Amino acid sequence: MAFLGLSVPSEIRSLFRGVPCNGNKVSKDSYHITLCYLGKDCPVEQISDAVKALAPVMQSQRPLKLLAKRVISFPENPDDGVPIVCEIDSPDLHAFRKKICQALDASGVEYSKKYPDYRPHVTLSYDTESIDPQDIDPIEWVAAEAVLWAGNNEDDRFVVKFELPLRPQYEADLSYLIRSARTLL
Repeated sequence: MAFLGLSVPSEIRSLFRGVPCNGNKVSKDSYHITLCYLGKDCPVEQISDAVKALAPVMQSQRPLKLLAKRVISFPENPDDGVPIVCEIDSPDLHAFRKKICQALDASGVEYSKKYPDYRPHVTLSYDTESIDPQDIDPIEWVAAEAVLWAGNNEDDRFVVKFELPLRPQYEADLSYLIRSARTLL
């Protein structure tokens, strides 16, 4: 199996773990936001081509501001049950994914187009029944790393990490936040 996603930092994983939900909980170490699914049996050549296609996109992308504030369920998955997920709100994330898909298309790299509408989320659990949408205390963070996970087993698994570099305008935002924090102290 191979897919590109945004990793969720450990301190944010702990916040997601605290979101109340029923069902079989997903390991907090596997929390992520899928950007693109490359397939179940993805040959190493396809992964290599994907890395080449994605590198320029990653170099031009600044870190992404992400927000989760609602838990919903997706339609039943025949293998796992009903996914209980936190929706991710981020217009920049949708634009980033579009660039990723364009780069993969231009390079001829195959990826799943099973779900034409991109609905970014973090899967919390799998249950036997759907739930009514519920608001949660907002969880906000900045994603600064995309990861290409490949392989099904410990022995044949590998990971390619892409850091999303800071850009001058983002550094200015960060500098302002640091100055504001010092003022409060």
